[in-house]
Amino acid sequence: MQSLISIIVPVYNTAPYLRRCLDSLKNQTYSKLEIICVNDGSTDNSLDILNEYARQDSRFIIKTTKNYGLAAARNIGLNLANGQWVTGVDSDDYIDADTCEYIMSYAYADVNVIQYGLREVLEEESTKALIDLRRRNGHSYGKHIVTPLILINQPCEFCSKFWRKSFLDKHRCRFPDGCWYEDWFFYWAYMPLAKCVLCLPECKYVYLRRKTSIMGLTQKKSEKSIDHIYVLKQLIQYREENSLPKVFSCLNILNFLSCQYFINKNLPAHLSTAAQEEMRIIASSSLFNSWRIWLKYLKPHSFFSTLFIKYIPGKIYLKFFGMNIFFVHLEWDKLVVRMLGKRIFRKRLW
Repeated sequence: MQSLISIIVPVYNTAPYLRRCLDSLKNQTYSKLEIICVNDGSTDNSLDILNEYARQDSRFIIKTTKNYGLAAARNIGLNLANGQWVTGVDSDDYIDADTCEYIMSYAYADVNVIQYGLREVLEEESTKALIDLRRRNGHSYGKHIVTPLILINQPCEFCSKFWRKSFLDKHRCRFPDGCWYEDWFFYWAYMPLAKCVLCLPECKYVYLRRKTSIMGLTQKKSEKSIDHIYVLKQLIQYREENSLPKVFSCLNILNFLSCQYFINKNLPAHLSTAAQEEMRIIASSSLFNSWRIWLKYLKPHSFFSTLFIKYIPGKIYLKFFGMNIFFVHLEWDKLVVRMLGKRIFRKRLW
């Protein structure tokens, strides 16, 4: 018997792309779906298109609200979802026709999250042709017990994952309202609780890069980039109230430095002083007590922070003729250095 899949589609003024998105859901080879479209106060003809699809196919469920933002729309979708599995598709993106069938063929009973790959495309303005940019998926294929290394090596988007609904309900998983980068919070708050994750290699989610999308505006140094600090603040507050197992403590410093690197790269210069003060307040949390000396040194130096983020989580630092020469990574609560596969250094970090 097929499991019901709830697909959440937040919609805000995406009429030019919406039919392509909805067609990709309507035409799935896996039929047991409910497609929850949350119209977030659109002012174009997006709602007319949604109603048209709902009249043609009873699997489409339309909910209209005021313009509360992407996070609120996804939360509404989560509240309405009845499926055993929940996933998301943004209304300017789409998925391959066999995506749900592909994912469900691997829906093991002990897995709470299934991660699959996505490919980024750019729409050529004059011809509307889609140009492939890059493929993004995890580096740790297969079924895994969740560890810091597994989490760091996977994309954090909500949409390129299938989430077991009972897991989301148990932990009351919701997005932080009113902020950009809500995916980042959702991933880092709840994925450490997932226990078992399945990482699949196929890139079946198609992510459309647009100049007016959140990431497109971020790259233009939008003032809203400062929202990354606010989601970090909410993440730290969540962890203060819901303590992580000690094995995941390294995520606090990695999330902090990742946010620091992000705002250094994307925030307009006139907001940098306010941003650094916010980061200083966040760093005063007791969660960073064991990292205080590291923070003092790493925080002001973006170069070393970048090295820390890139290599400490578990990246090959030096490779020669296909052989791993030098490898630095986090192993539970220890920093480990390997040379030619042999461990040459290990230090407990807290």
